[in-house]
Amino acid sequence: MTDLRVTSKPALVMEANEIDELKRRAAKSSLAIGLIYVGLGTITAMSVYPGSPLYGDWIYLGLLLTLPVSVTGFAVMYAKPDVYLLVLVVQTIMFFIFWLVLYRYLLKRYAKQLR
Repeated sequence: MTDLRVTSKPALVMEANEIDELKRRAAKSSLAIGLIYVGLGTITAMSVYPGSPLYGDWIYLGLLLTLPVSVTGFAVMYAKPDVYLLVLVVQTIMFFIFWLVLYRYLLKRYAKQLR
């Protein structure tokens, strides 16, 4: 006769250290991705004005790739080309929003992979 005792933990229950590791991994990944993505959007938004030292044909591709996070910064820069500080404030707010959304997404994704 076979032994039907369960010796392992249930599949849906995770230990505290596993949860902490998932949170740490999601935080690191989302921070790196957010800094790169929003950073590129910030540089692109600040380069929109033709008087900017970084102005060039590349800004169209940069704006297209980072449109969700750079549209507000682009609008501010387009309206008043010399308000770099305001663009930095707007992009910082966009970074924190993007980081939070990406963190929650990655946390769910990593938890689903672990199960």
